[in-house]
Parts: sequence; structure tokens; C-alpha cells
Amino acid sequence: MTALRPLAWGILALLLAAGLQGRAAHAVHLRWAQPDFVLVTLGCAATLLGGGRGTFLGLWAGLLTAALIPATFGTFLASRTLAGALAGFLQRFLIRDSPLVPPLAVLATTLTAEVVYVLMAPGIARHPFRLWLYKVGGETLYNMVLALPVYWLLRRLGLGHVPDDPFGTRL
Repeated sequence: MTALRPLAWGILALLLAAGLQGRAAHAVHLRWAQPDFVLVTLGCAATLLGGGRGTFLGLWAGLLTAALIPATFGTFLASRTLAGALAGFLQRFLIRDSPLVPPLAVLATTLTAEVVYVLMAPGIARHPFRLWLYKVGGETLYNMVLALPVYWLLRRLGLGHVPDDPFGTRL
């Protein structure tokens, strides 16, 4: 497999996630919880691909999100790029084949993106701060639930390295 194929799959997965975000996210919301398919895909793909590629995917996710909601273009770009860099950095410290990794990576990605976003555009959460906390909490929980199927699908597409084999049982 060439070195660019996994990155191309990640870019394509983010493009599909942005399409789902624009067309279906409002249809599957639960009270105050609405998923962010782009952040779920970014968290999973960046964790599988690592630092530099994760940062690039974060930049791509920021561009796609800003295209969906053009109000604060630079804020989306910066918050998603930093979230992708964090998720890619986590690859060094996580056993990627553990079922706990996808929800934890998406938790870190979602919280990083939302906190950086609100720090750069504080008017979003200034007045109804409690409502913003409900929204971010619901989005984070929803994203964590979606993390396992998205992570599994990306692994099936060939993102990431060969699964860890600590005992050398594969030839």
C-alpha cells in the first residue's frame, strides 16, 4: 500500500462526514445532543494516521466545517487543526486496537475543538453559557457513541498500521 492511500481515504471519509453533517445531523439529534460527524471522523482518522497527517486532516476538517457554517471561518479552521494535531499526537501513547481508544480519542478531539472554538469566538457562549455546556456535553457523548463504528470502518479501509502483535504470533 502506498503512503498516500491511507491519507486519501481519510480525506474522502472527512468529505463524506461533512456531507452527512450538512444533510443528516439535524435529523438524528436527541433533545440537546446533535452529532458532529466531521469531528468523529477526524478524531478516529487522526488517531490512526498520526501527527503530521492528523494535523493535515484537521486542517481539511476545518475547511469543510467552515464551508458548512461560514460565519467564523478562521475559528473553525484553527480549532479543527489543533484537534487533529492532538488526536494524531495521541497515536504515540495509545494501543490503537483497544475498544477504549476510539471514544477517548473522540472525547479529546471534540472537547479540544469546542474549547478552542469558544476561546477564539467567546460571543458564542457568553450569554447562555449553561446552554452551550449542554450542547457541548451532548455533542461529546453522541460523538463518543459514534466513535466505535467509524473507527472500525476506517480500520477496514486500511487506515493505521498493522494491528499490534506483542507476542509475535503472526508470521
